[in-house]
Amino acid sequence: MAITYTWRMRSIPSLLLALILFTAAPTRADKGHPAPHPKQPAFLKMKVREVRQHRPGVYAVILQSPDRNKILPIWIGRREAQAIQLRLSKARLPRPLTHELLESVVAILGAKVVRVEVMALRDKVFIGKVDLQDAQGKRYRLDGRPSDLITLAVGAGIQVHVAREVLDQAGVDISGDEPKKAAKKTSL
Repeated sequence: MAITYTWRMRSIPSLLLALILFTAAPTRADKGHPAPHPKQPAFLKMKVREVRQHRPGVYAVILQSPDRNKILPIWIGRREAQAIQLRLSKARLPRPLTHELLESVVAILGAKVVRVEVMALRDKVFIGKVDLQDAQGKRYRLDGRPSDLITLAVGAGIQVHVAREVLDQAGVDISGDEPKKAAKKTSL
């Protein structure tokens, strides 16, 4: 069992390195332009406002629009909620979590997280992308669960870009006393 454990621990950084270097294709963004999007949807920068427990075992990360009139609840699991909450409170555990390990691998490779997107909502599931930029300015776009990508965005100190279409579908208007649209429970 110790041999398997050691092999797994050594293989995680290798797998992450392979994922970043060999499966992510460089985009035209290597000249300082934003990474291209298939349909070029309009995006709105949103702030991670809080993590809220809806009921035991059911959590939501709440994104808020710049004008503070709309929020986007994204339903997440307990572990994801804890990871985001730790980031928001700037708390650190004695040992690195998965997101911190990934950030360390990205940093060792001379890259950084430059953009996080919630770009679509398909069959009640949010779809996310992250853009990494290496030291030479090349960008790499990876698919990811929005909960994981939001954790990376909070760690990198960047806002989350949300497609306006997603905000129209799942956002909640909080400009009045009562929300005008109820959020639909969405899984990740």
